[in-house]
Amino acid sequence: MRRRDLLGTVGAAVGTALAGCVGNDGPDPATGDGSGDGDSGGSDGTDTPTTPSVTDRSLTEIEECPAQGSASVSWGETAVTITGCITGRNGCSVPVLGGAEYDAEADELAVTVTTEEEDSGGACTQALTDLGYEATVTFAGGLPTSVVVTHETMGESTTAADATR
Repeated sequence: MRRRDLLGTVGAAVGTALAGCVGNDGPDPATGDGSGDGDSGGSDGTDTPTTPSVTDRSLTEIEECPAQGSASVSWGETAVTITGCITGRNGCSVPVLGGAEYDAEADELAVTVTTEEEDSGGACTQALTDLGYEATVTFAGGLPTSVVVTHETMGESTTAADATR
């Protein structure tokens, strides 16, 4: 008989302990109601703000080189495009996307453009070279309010653009 009392007490304690794990314990912060579904997407017609997120990033070398050491920023529907000019150490230098990071708290995209040396078999001009580029950062869920572009080349780091839309 004592086993039954013990099992009954243990069963009630376990059931109480698990009740918070499987039950609805109040309004869901994502929906504001007691549905507990956690779906912040608006299938019920409500719009919930979304945070932009980077889905793709790329950089292409272009022939034209705007003003040396500068960059310009433009916002499209789903992407931010940066067109700029970075200085390379020699004729084998190519522009490279060093990074493209979105800071949700600041609502800012930080883009770093750097240079690398391409292997050309040893025939490079030994003079500083202006390198044009176009970088594209694609987003889902909106676009950032501000963009900061940094050029890192020949041991130096400079701000090439600081734009706000």
